[in-house]
Amino acid sequence: MSIKQRLDTAPYIYSTSLNLQQGKPTLTATFASEYFPTDVKEAYYDIRWYTSGDFEIHYQENWTDEREWKRRWDKHPRNGKRTHYHPPPDADHPPKPATLPTHYYEMLRYADTETLDHIKSHPLIDAD
Repeated sequence: MSIKQRLDTAPYIYSTSLNLQQGKPTLTATFASEYFPTDVKEAYYDIRWYTSGDFEIHYQENWTDEREWKRRWDKHPRNGKRTHYHPPPDADHPPKPATLPTHYYEMLRYADTETLDHIKSHPLIDAD
């Protein structure tokens, strides 16, 4: 089963699409809006996985007040830290070194767990 097929069957994903972003093939998975407070306009993953085993999993929320909340898990060369994490709320640089799963199913499960935990305790829940 591909990453796209796995996300197509997830109840919290509304849609998936393959497209080019910055010249790179990217899988975008848009989250179903009913999982979020009304102040979240949209939430999605942008995922790139390479034949080398490197990857980028970017999670982003766009809020109705124009703020963004994002994080990113990566495995690719970056300042000597091949496997690293860009923490929320802005997935800022420099990234932090991280120990992440290497198999794509395990990595997607890891990112999903982190993301769904964030959604359950969303910082905008009190705003509704």
